[in-house]
Amino acid sequence: MLLENYNRMIGGVLHGLKFFKMIRRLNFCLILILFLNCLGAQVTLSALVPNGVNQKQQLWNLSVVNTGGTFEGQVKLEVRELDTRQVVLSGVTPLFIIKKGANIINSQLVQPVSYNYSAGFMADQSSNGLLSVGRFQVCYQLLASYHANVSLVAEDCVQLQVEALSPPLLNMPSDRDTIETVNPSFSWIPPGPISMFQSLNYDFVLSELLSNQSPTDAVRINLPVLQLTGIRQSNLFYPLSAQKLTTGKTYVWQITAKDQFRYAGRSETWIFTYGRDSIKNIKTGDAYAQLGSKAVAPSTFRNGALKIAYEHQLKDNSVLAEIFSVSSPKKSIVKFKVPVVYGQNYIDYEIKEGLLTENELYEVRFINKNGEVNYLRFTTVLKK
Repeated sequence: MLLENYNRMIGGVLHGLKFFKMIRRLNFCLILILFLNCLGAQVTLSALVPNGVNQKQQLWNLSVVNTGGTFEGQVKLEVRELDTRQVVLSGVTPLFIIKKGANIINSQLVQPVSYNYSAGFMADQSSNGLLSVGRFQVCYQLLASYHANVSLVAEDCVQLQVEALSPPLLNMPSDRDTIETVNPSFSWIPPGPISMFQSLNYDFVLSELLSNQSPTDAVRINLPVLQLTGIRQSNLFYPLSAQKLTTGKTYVWQITAKDQFRYAGRSETWIFTYGRDSIKNIKTGDAYAQLGSKAVAPSTFRNGALKIAYEHQLKDNSVLAEIFSVSSPKKSIVKFKVPVVYGQNYIDYEIKEGLLTENELYEVRFINKNGEVNYLRFTTVLKK
């Protein structure tokens, strides 16, 4: 009997303890809910991201106004591309103190931040790294922490556009230049700083400039004469297979930079005029003779006026030319440097009077930077 009463007493005590713990747990949860709900109504979060933001640490410029009591909290950040809605960057701070009143938050107060990056976003992922270019939505959540429990008390979202500090800059041909080569070379300076980009590429557009048009309107409205995308280098030779440029016409060109598919800046619009057609501008009426790597029948030029066709296969802009008598191959009559472009070139060169003898057999050699030689043998007819 005593043992039965003892067991009942122990069971009652244990039941009472369980009930007490349950009530205590319920009271704790109720207090937490009331505290956080009250706190959420009294806390506002505002992003203070400056115009022209380009550094990751600038994303943590925030303002928190707390009209309630001091509490511990943390901020979660999420960056989405506006076009794709893809999350490209997320971060969360450690716990820090939110005091009553106005709290100004910056990157120094919330270190160390834990980040997650999507593939292809931010080439420099250091603490002071530059953001990738593009248009983004940045959202913040302020979470209040009470023991092991957290609750959302405030949030804010802003949109921002990250641009390169400098756009691509056109280099050659110069603005309002006159071009005479069949397939001119175009070059430009990449946008900067280069550490902002992981996969820089370019779109090139060239259009005709019509009368009473501005260069900007021409490149925006007119049908392109040449349009290329995904160019990896910061230079381009006008393709020989493209539509031929017309003598006397004026053209506009522009470069658009991209980091993968993200817009990374646009250059100014420059113009040039396509001048003489070197193929048709024949002073003497003679045809151009093609240089090659094999011997062919000698050509004849009048009065030492060489008319040479030469196909250049390298991406540099000059070759060394040398002329000598076949009877004295070790003694050059003249040496000179010839400006060239990639592809076919048509060159007029007049040898100084008195250096050539009629009916003598001569050879002209073009030597590129790799030491490759193209040559042609010729005679000259001295007639006035």
